[in-house]
Amino acid sequence: MHKRLFSKPMVRKRTPSRHTIVGAVLLGLIGLPVVLWLPPHLCVTTTDSLRSRVFLLRDCKPSEEIARGDYVRFERVHPWTEDRSPVSLLKQVGCGPGDSLRIYAFGDVTCNGDFLGWALAEDSEGNHLPRFAYNGVIPEGKLFVVGHHPRSWDSRYFGFVDVEEVHNRAYPLF
Repeated sequence: MHKRLFSKPMVRKRTPSRHTIVGAVLLGLIGLPVVLWLPPHLCVTTTDSLRSRVFLLRDCKPSEEIARGDYVRFERVHPWTEDRSPVSLLKQVGCGPGDSLRIYAFGDVTCNGDFLGWALAEDSEGNHLPRFAYNGVIPEGKLFVVGHHPRSWDSRYFGFVDVEEVHNRAYPLF
């Protein structure tokens, strides 16, 4: 007969401590509302238009002042979408009400003398791009929005955004 040299170790089932149970319940109580709240308040950009890719969104109040440098989300019909339905755009306010906007004939764009970028005459396929033309003080209720990428589709091509069109203020996370 074969003799066992080692006995089988006893496996004891470990019951969770009271602290572990309380921690799990608290995490669930706090985590569930965050998980439910977070998705509609996050925006992930899918283009190179802006330096940041993930933004936290906050609804914009009608009386809220939007200033130069703020990020905003609004909708526009993009000329290259097949069904001509509005697309959500997220851009930075380059020039706001009361600021002096100047768009030069060769495409340079400045706000209060600060260079914002240039408007291209052609797209990457050589097609003519319509450029917004304006020189003067931006009227109340209007915003000139820009992206950080030279090929960003923004106010350089479609003009002012009405403040009433802004759905959200956006805050870059990363």
